Amino acid sequence: MSEINPRQAKYADIHAKLTDRMQSVRVILEQMEGHEYAAISTYMNNMEAIACFYEEAGESLSEPDFLNYLKQNDFNLFIEILSVGRAVSLMKNLLVNIRRLVVAQ
Repeated sequence: MSEINPRQAKYADIHAKLTDRMQSVRVILEQMEGHEYAAISTYMNNMEAIACFYEEAGESLSEPDFLNYLKQNDFNLFIEILSVGRAVSLMKNLLVNIRRLVVAQ
């Protein structure tokens, strides 16, 4: 029986945490897709939670060995995290442009 080395154990722990956090993000994304918000603050809090997740995930993915581990062990999660990052970037750009238009008026 092979033992798990400390690095593998660390990566398995990070992977488990990212999986758990991604599940929470999925719930938020589902709510945001079809939910009308009574208050913009609720929407912004949800966006903040998603952005925080991507920032935290990005820290883990910046480690090349963990990045390879995740690609090999859960490619779907890897792609999903990248997709969330893309959505965050698009939304951030949209909000910056809306602010610029509002200020210009």
